[in-house]
Amino acid sequence: MKTTRLPSSAKLNTVFSRQKPGRFGSDYQPSIRAERGEAPKISHASKIYCPKLQRDVHCLSLPERQFACFAIYHPQLWDLHEQKMLHPAATSHPLSGHPKAAGLILPSLPGTLSALTRISPNYRHHSIYINSQEDPTELQKVAYPYIGDLLLFLEDKDGPYCVNWNVKSDPEGYSVRPNSTVFKEKRKSRALSPQVRHDLEHLYFKDGLIRTIDATPQALHPRLTGNLLWILPKIGDGIAKKDLSGFYSDLPGACTLSPQLIATRAAEWSGLSISECKTELWKCIWNRILKIDLFQSIFDDVPLRPQVIDPVELYAHLFSREE
Repeated sequence: MKTTRLPSSAKLNTVFSRQKPGRFGSDYQPSIRAERGEAPKISHASKIYCPKLQRDVHCLSLPERQFACFAIYHPQLWDLHEQKMLHPAATSHPLSGHPKAAGLILPSLPGTLSALTRISPNYRHHSIYINSQEDPTELQKVAYPYIGDLLLFLEDKDGPYCVNWNVKSDPEGYSVRPNSTVFKEKRKSRALSPQVRHDLEHLYFKDGLIRTIDATPQALHPRLTGNLLWILPKIGDGIAKKDLSGFYSDLPGACTLSPQLIATRAAEWSGLSISECKTELWKCIWNRILKIDLFQSIFDDVPLRPQVIDPVELYAHLFSREE
């Protein structure tokens, strides 16, 4: 089926259909997919398979891909909603309907129409014209939803909570419009400046007690994100053919041996192939059973290094429910 990147009645219906409330895990569908005909032409769209969610995560930029991978790596993350629609009208809290949130009193979200009015009544919300349901010959003006980047679902000692990541290539992107002919052509349909759009997203989630963090690649160590993006595809579906976590944990000096040597010894012990053992090794590293230095380059035939700095602790502020 032919798709269009431009806002339209059909696209509006698609977004609302995909973003039905109460969808979590493998049932979740992003507003925009990282596929030809949907992703913006100037984007670097890609998918990351996440064993934890049992589905592909759709990323529309390289920074989104880096942050999505780091989010998936975090042990307290239990769901991730990328390309999340910001509802124009008031809506329920993103946690609503999930068993983890049973019994919690969750504040609703105000809707972007209300939030924008509170910023200033002079700003115009993005809108399109569609055929009226009462009279198909007449056009009706409706608000078109803005789309967020990454909404994280986490859990700590106080229970489940959400953190919203607003991802840009650099800090300037939150206040300066991109200097691109593609964006110049869309200015008529984008009445909001980048700064107002930024403030709108923060206010929208703030009423739901959801913290929004401005996330740019400069905030993360490039070797860390590079290693995580390299390891994640190697763990496959995350289902172990044989549990080797105990072997790897008990292997003397495991964090100082090369991946090839570790897998060779595991193969001799388990009867699995070296390739299968290596897959299980990457799973143990990804699941933080074997803690290695992820801030150093990883090579198959070069000894690993023990963890010196825990990236989860170093970047804890990116996952905290409070500032």
